[in-house]
Amino acid sequence: MNLPRTLCDSDKEKGRVQIINGDIFYSPNCRKELKSIPERDVHNILRPCPSYENIRKPTNFSATSLTDYQSPRWWSIPFGWVAFVPRIPDFTGPILGRMNRLPHRHELHYEEDTGYSMPSQILQDWLYLERDIVRAVELLIVHTKWTPLLPAFPTVFGYRHPHKSWRTALKAFDRSRNWFVMWIAVLSYLIAVAETETSARKNYPLIALTDWYSYLVQTGCSETWLEGFTMSSMVCDFNFWVERAGTIVSLEDLRVDNKLPKVEWLCAFGIPNWYQWKLEWSNDTRFKAYAPLPHQIQSVFSGIPAPISQSTDVLQNLLPASPTNDSCQTKRTTWAEFQADRYAINTQRERMESLQHRNERLARERHRGTMTATVFEWIPNDDGNLIRTKVSIERNQTTLEGYEKGYTHYDAFWNEWDCYTEPSEGGGFDDENEYGNNADCDNFAFESDTPFSHPEGISEVDPVSAERRTEWAHKERPIVLSADRESSPLEDGLEQENEDERMRDDIFVQGLETEIFRVLRLHFGFTGTLPPAASPPVDNSKDWSRFMRVMGIKFVDIERAEPLFKRTNILAACDFIRRLQSNAAILEDEWDLGKSHWATVYLTHRMSCIRLLKVKPSNECTLTWYMFDFGSARTQPWMFTVLSATTALTVCRLDSSYTDKDLATYFLQFGMAFRTMQCSTFLTRAPYSTKSTAKRASRMQGYQFLIDDFVNFESRATNFLTENRRARIACMMGGVMWRVACSVVNWKIVLRGPSGWSSDYREYIIGVQEDNSMEFIDDALTGDEISDLCGMYYVLTGKGYQYENPSWYPTPQSFASSGFDYGYWSDFCEAQFKNWHSKGSKPDPTARPELPARQPINKGASENGELSGRPDPGPCSEYAGLHEGILNDGISCLL
Repeated sequence: MNLPRTLCDSDKEKGRVQIINGDIFYSPNCRKELKSIPERDVHNILRPCPSYENIRKPTNFSATSLTDYQSPRWWSIPFGWVAFVPRIPDFTGPILGRMNRLPHRHELHYEEDTGYSMPSQILQDWLYLERDIVRAVELLIVHTKWTPLLPAFPTVFGYRHPHKSWRTALKAFDRSRNWFVMWIAVLSYLIAVAETETSARKNYPLIALTDWYSYLVQTGCSETWLEGFTMSSMVCDFNFWVERAGTIVSLEDLRVDNKLPKVEWLCAFGIPNWYQWKLEWSNDTRFKAYAPLPHQIQSVFSGIPAPISQSTDVLQNLLPASPTNDSCQTKRTTWAEFQADRYAINTQRERMESLQHRNERLARERHRGTMTATVFEWIPNDDGNLIRTKVSIERNQTTLEGYEKGYTHYDAFWNEWDCYTEPSEGGGFDDENEYGNNADCDNFAFESDTPFSHPEGISEVDPVSAERRTEWAHKERPIVLSADRESSPLEDGLEQENEDERMRDDIFVQGLETEIFRVLRLHFGFTGTLPPAASPPVDNSKDWSRFMRVMGIKFVDIERAEPLFKRTNILAACDFIRRLQSNAAILEDEWDLGKSHWATVYLTHRMSCIRLLKVKPSNECTLTWYMFDFGSARTQPWMFTVLSATTALTVCRLDSSYTDKDLATYFLQFGMAFRTMQCSTFLTRAPYSTKSTAKRASRMQGYQFLIDDFVNFESRATNFLTENRRARIACMMGGVMWRVACSVVNWKIVLRGPSGWSSDYREYIIGVQEDNSMEFIDDALTGDEISDLCGMYYVLTGKGYQYENPSWYPTPQSFASSGFDYGYWSDFCEAQFKNWHSKGSKPDPTARPELPARQPINKGASENGELSGRPDPGPCSEYAGLHEGILNDGISCLL
């Protein structure tokens, strides 16, 4: 990190001046209100200050609280890390996410002789996590040669031990978890020191220092564990979004003691800091750079009070209003609201679903599967909010059996189960007098048999032995996958056929024919001649399979489908596809692209609504998008826009009663790409307030990916999709991006339209209308965010600075140039996606259990080397030029 030499005025725009006890105190990077200035610490702040009579007695830590260290203190060299304590702990990611919810009473392990204790699996996770964090601190102390005084180990607070009362046990777990936060603050402090040392020596090869991440990996830390651990913002995220305790410093002391941190350093790492300011220093060259801005100090002396937050949260006044986090429906949506949202979306989906999808949905409704469906539990967290939590596929059956009738709900549209129980008052705990008035009293005194305890309330590490252990972070322990995605909104047609064995063959064949002609009509414009023209027979089963693959319909029951290819209409359709792919002549009365056709697309109402947009994404060539302006019939502030002429013709063929919102819902249902372009004059230009959590991971040369890496990728992608409103764009990109995001992002967010302008030009895209030069914008994803959703990595090849980019799923560019891009999400796409997911999340039976069945795709191969879709190029790509010509011709005739 490059640190500024002195503060400039732009660094102090977020500052605030306050008068406390007659003295002026100034913070250049925080507007929090300081009620008072604490006294300087003269004792060990990590242990209660005992009286003279009790000075030799064991320390009682039960009165120690995390909140004691979440307010600013005077900076001291041994305890400087206290300034890095997060004010809002962030237990997210596959590692720290396990601590997000404490066990409830009914989950505790109980023995009559000993009492209540933590469940064994959770206890094991906490023990391993404590040892891993301590190990990381040990190594960074060696790496940076800084020796801060460390806090007591979390185990001192009793999470390892049984307790006589379940209330006492739960309090011990909460206190222990809070002390994990203290150790993470120590780690954050050492990371900041390491980044500073690395940056200061980067131009001096002889004394250059390895960056902290590489150093931990070189000393045996698992890259997978480290990546999952650092997903939490409180570990190494040093921007102003992460609220930390902060510190108070003295400018005069900073000038004479080089061991104290400079104000610039604190600001660079997002640590709120305050210092006393004297007016006579304004002309002193030593302190002039730290002077408050004129309007900040004038607001105090002129009697104009600075805006004071009623909350004590850091940066409460600084941050812009956060957007409603509707995409994270599991965190802020009640059960009733969730049901209402799903009912509205399902009603729209039912209006627009095809006959095949309707039959599949009804079959799912008749035969409600448990192992092929996704099961969710609505579990209250520590704050009492219900969290919609996905359960693992192995627990589907037992979870559903654990709920009484009336507390489980099945949604055939999404093939999902929701298990819901209304918690009783007090989080479900109703025996208030179980252990009397003293049930909550439990003194966590120093125990001599505790290996991590220290009688002075601090912890000791052995820097000498820290470098001797070469493997840690428990590589042998796999990260638990929260759930395997074994189902999708679009179920495979074959599975539904097998479930309904009573369906007669003629109905089966009729259903296939209906679906084939739906695809041909919407995406190819094929209507056939009246009466059907004579066509050559199709007797080869390979030709049948090839035709069905072009349609995107998967089936393997060749014998049952044989009567289908005896029908005259299907033979005409096969002949049409054959001539289309061979660039042979197509009769005008065979498809609606002919001007003399009885249902020509030229005369549709939506053709007259098309407006051409010129779009230039990044530095690429200019593209043409097709925006539909419905005029007074618009129901939304945005305009429905598609990205190709082929898709625009498909829109013209859809039911004329569909509104712009209906069209968007239809495209969301079938995984088709679109945008919601809105006139820029009606959107705010304020910077968008949701930060991006996307970060492309890297691996060393020769790294062998593990199943844990796939778990980390899924956790990272889900975190972004639920925390950033621009994740709505992933649902509108179609292809793999749509498939990854469609079951996570709330569709209401997509239908609300663009978020607005952003200070980062990569986070939105502009389209200019050709005829009047009006600007329209929509959200966009950055390159790193797209890579993050694909699970892409930087992996060094060993040839200089060359690297390859393996990914768990193909990138949008790879998918678009493969045979799987039908323009919509087909059965073949779904089957291939399940194959990618299964091979990344399931072990290889012939190799070590921690290795996936397949390493990330495109690893050491050409970009499309591991993608193979349709055997022949789709006519959508072959006739793209023809479709553009038809649209331009139609639009020019209507103008």
